[in-house]
Amino acid sequence: MRRFWPFLGPLIFLLVWEGVTRGGFVAPLFLAGPAETLVTLFLLLREGALTADLLATFWRFASALSIAIGVGVPLGFLLSLSTAAYRGFELTLDFLRSIPSTALFPLALLVFGVHDASKIAVASFASVLIMTLATAFGVLHRSEARVLAARTMGATRAQLFRHVLLFESLPHVVAGARISASWCLAVVIVAEMFIGTLHGLGKRIVDAQISYDIPALYAIIVLAGLVGYTANYALVILERRYLHWSGK
Repeated sequence: MRRFWPFLGPLIFLLVWEGVTRGGFVAPLFLAGPAETLVTLFLLLREGALTADLLATFWRFASALSIAIGVGVPLGFLLSLSTAAYRGFELTLDFLRSIPSTALFPLALLVFGVHDASKIAVASFASVLIMTLATAFGVLHRSEARVLAARTMGATRAQLFRHVLLFESLPHVVAGARISASWCLAVVIVAEMFIGTLHGLGKRIVDAQISYDIPALYAIIVLAGLVGYTANYALVILERRYLHWSGK
């Protein structure tokens, strides 16, 4: 029976959605039912109408997340070399992280134009800072007992980093990556909606809204959610498989 518990939430959500639609609480012009939405999504995918848009969005999302991890993790390790360095830059990084990425759209357009680079740059901006802080936090809050044990056994700084600090930081790195993944996808889709592009789920959402194709509008939103959920679930599986020792 417990194996069905994870499906309870989605089932209740679909029932409430269907109830709101059938009850007339929202005009049909503005709300498509779950069955109509899922059928529309299936047809759009089967016909290949969303293939180019899905690939374009996924490419921008994957690029932004890769930059966030590739830049943020090394910066986090450098920042954690000393508590003083972390405290010295913590306020600045928190301030930069608090700047809404969407506020950088005009600057990104000036620097990179309307190409993919502008969307990727805006999406990776805050995510790099998230990864930096998550990595530094993980190293600075390591288990001192393990560090002391390694030093007692004569571990060099390189061995201490490789066998203790790296593993101590990995759970925080994965947690930061999950947050960054959600952030990157959200900003990429918003960028596709407001920065010119030929393909992208964000652009298709705007097109459906302009043409009042409500079933397609909700179908594309659901597809965007599935992309984000898949990325997050992949990181969860990675964490469970390779970081099963976390917290022990």
